[in-house]
Amino acid sequence: MTDTTTAPAVEREAAPVHVTAALIRVMADVGAVGKEGYNQQQGFNFRGIDAVMKAVHPALVRHGVLVTPDLKSVTYDAATTRSGGNLTLCRVVVAFVFTGPAGDRIAATVAAEAMDSGDKATAKAMSVAFRTALIQSLTMPTDEPDPDATVYDVAAPQQVNTTTGEVGPDPVAALRAAMEAATTVAALRKVYETHYVGRAPENIRAEFQARYEAVKASEGAEAGDPDPDATAAAENAGEAAGGDAG
Repeated sequence: MTDTTTAPAVEREAAPVHVTAALIRVMADVGAVGKEGYNQQQGFNFRGIDAVMKAVHPALVRHGVLVTPDLKSVTYDAATTRSGGNLTLCRVVVAFVFTGPAGDRIAATVAAEAMDSGDKATAKAMSVAFRTALIQSLTMPTDEPDPDATVYDVAAPQQVNTTTGEVGPDPVAALRAAMEAATTVAALRKVYETHYVGRAPENIRAEFQARYEAVKASEGAEAGDPDPDATAAAENAGEAAGGDAG
């Protein structure tokens, strides 16, 4: 079967136009591209790279514009699906260079990322980057919600406690909150043990010592001179914190 599809004619002028002028002509020819793709797993429509390319390619050829990628950086991370499968996360920064009929150039640099369970993460990330560069460089209408239309309530960052190996909220923030909530020497002693203050950085131990001294002074002002036997354990905890800080 013979393919009768003909390539777009290339416009030729006596004096080739600057690349920016050529891109403006491409913009005038392309217009908007709708979301023709559909993600079956997550149930949303998307604008695929093929749809963008089908819309842009004829105009680029017609006006003599060449696009070439220049990979600036690429990083990889491992991820896990909810079912326990392995994923590769690829992040790229790519400069797409538009060369006009006169040979002059202009570049659009974009960042993109993609995941894949096989060996396609890089290819996917590059495709996303190219689609983004074309849409933004040619100011193609997308009919997408404005980013300001959505607000996210971000949870406290999850970090690894280097002492226990447990994953949880920022340990320093959690320690400071516990110190602030502790209003007695006994409560601070519990904080000291629970949050491993003795193994904390020097500045954190100093904060604990200052808080301990303040609470200790407050308890003494309220109850008069404390009984040495009744506060011996708390005194020891405070001395331990001070010793570690030194």
